[in-house]
Amino acid sequence: MEARALVAGPLAADVLAAASFRVVAVFRRSLYLQGQGGELCCLGSMALERGPINVLCSPWDEASLPAPGDALRRTGSLLEGHHLRLGLEDLRIWSKPACRAAVPGMAARSLERLREVLSQEPREGLVRLFVAGWRPVDGDPLLTMALTAVQQICEGLRSRPAREDGMQKSGAALEAGVTGLLGLGPGLTPSGDDFLGGLLVALHRIGMPETALRLSGTIGRNAAGLTHLISRAHLAAAARGLGAEGLHTFIEALLAGADPDMARIDHIGHSSGWDAVTGVCLALEQNRFWREPVQDAE
Repeated sequence: MEARALVAGPLAADVLAAASFRVVAVFRRSLYLQGQGGELCCLGSMALERGPINVLCSPWDEASLPAPGDALRRTGSLLEGHHLRLGLEDLRIWSKPACRAAVPGMAARSLERLREVLSQEPREGLVRLFVAGWRPVDGDPLLTMALTAVQQICEGLRSRPAREDGMQKSGAALEAGVTGLLGLGPGLTPSGDDFLGGLLVALHRIGMPETALRLSGTIGRNAAGLTHLISRAHLAAAARGLGAEGLHTFIEALLAGADPDMARIDHIGHSSGWDAVTGVCLALEQNRFWREPVQDAE
């Protein structure tokens, strides 16, 4: 395949600066390259969502993609191997959308409207937990497991108590919740991973970087044993507050009281977009509790 790389996320651009690469996965509309340092970027057609590790290319020929294991090298502004020749001279760097002015109290009203709309226009994935008000959904073992993990994360992310035993309990709850979600569910990026990614991105956006750091640290300690390389790359980006462009615009709409672009979320994976939105909704609904100090009973 011969193509030009036109748009790259900032983390993808760092990967493309390497001298050599290996193809680690190939799909119909995208493929993943691994640079010398082990980091990944995702090459795809112009229909691919803009995001931190994505590289949008044109033209995209599904019939002549390289194979997993193929090696590539960069020479100047050209990346090439046996089955791929990618020009980088027209590349521009994507950055996440600018933050819109948040209207005080609007997020709660936006979430109420979103819950009502989704109850009438159901979506697949973990977002059904949000629609159900974070209550059990009968007949779905995946949602039952996810809800238990979400409840543990809520307990673990509450402001840490001063006493050491309380801190240990909080940390154990967070660990249990994260390990319960990592690798949980179907999809190239499992539903539980997408949820955690959306939660991280939202925590950064609403000004809770320390809480995001606690969460990402727990994810980082456990991800290698519970989920795969591609999903870990997306989680690493989320740990820096970076997600798909459509997810960022969705968050901004909720905070500003505007109508979010639901169709765009529909097109992020099979249910990945809505799984990530579920994490966003949890962050927006729970942040007032996570900001409050927890007082130990005497």
